Amino acid sequence: LKPGGKMVGSVPFLVHIIRDPDDYFRFSKSVMEKLFKEAGFTSVEVKPAGRGPFTAALQMLSPYIHNRFIHTAIFATVLVIDKFIRAINNKDWANDQPLAYFFYAEKPIQKH
Repeated sequence: LKPGGKMVGSVPFLVHIIRDPDDYFRFSKSVMEKLFKEAGFTSVEVKPAGRGPFTAALQMLSPYIHNRFIHTAIFATVLVIDKFIRAINNKDWANDQPLAYFFYAEKPIQKH
């Protein structure tokens, strides 16, 4: 990427985060931030996509649910379940069980 260039993208994840101290075998948030910074990028932002474990499970099962009405009904149900679980556990499941990560990074303009 040339100096001053911007990179926007995403990577799939869909597994539970292993923090020991970092998960270096998959592109987790902490690893992506470290890799971008080591490569000289600035303004690095990495954000998880997803809502929780039931939404993640539905994503894995979606290819097998061919009826759109049934899929929509199940999707609405898992959103409610994930919201309920977040409320009773007071935990941000999207950060622990993301479906993917979206990222943004800039290459700084080199000053001579």
